[in-house]
Amino acid sequence: LETGDYLFINKPAGLPVHPSGRYRTHTLWNLLLERYGNLSLVNRLDRETSGVVLAAKSGEAAREAQTAIQSGCSTKEYLVLVEGNFACDLDASGILESDPSSPVRKAIRFVPESAAQPNGDPASPAYCRTHFSPVSPIALPSSGRIFTLLRARLYTGRTHQIRATLKSLGYPVVGDKLYGPDSEI
Repeated sequence: LETGDYLFINKPAGLPVHPSGRYRTHTLWNLLLERYGNLSLVNRLDRETSGVVLAAKSGEAAREAQTAIQSGCSTKEYLVLVEGNFACDLDASGILESDPSSPVRKAIRFVPESAAQPNGDPASPAYCRTHFSPVSPIALPSSGRIFTLLRARLYTGRTHQIRATLKSLGYPVVGDKLYGPDSEI
């Protein structure tokens, strides 16, 4: 969708937003740059995540959108499928920190506010808060496996926030290579 000031892009999973690491040219940023020239990306999504990315056509539009996001005038919600029966609403507040148990250097883990040091300080760069609400349980009787479709509402926007939080809570994201049920394979 395109308006006079913004582009709303439906980013597919597998496409990085910004050039980094081994992804230098095949990124959303490069694709938009070729077609529209210089834009300001208001939000970003992990490479593995699909969803809406907002691009502003001017600095003024970018500041307006950032102000709306920071003031709480807008919300970020995602649907995510997890392993297990996630039966009740949960407001998860805490910190994200490096995961020393993971063989992957960039993996992080969620530490609940009650156990976090510093004690859930919202000014901390690693502080995060996500509200999870179950939408629908999904049972596969033939395999005995249970999944839950969740709605995740972000109050902060940290890299890997939803995925790392859910894995640390014992509900890994289905199909996630880093934080999923088979991430150690």
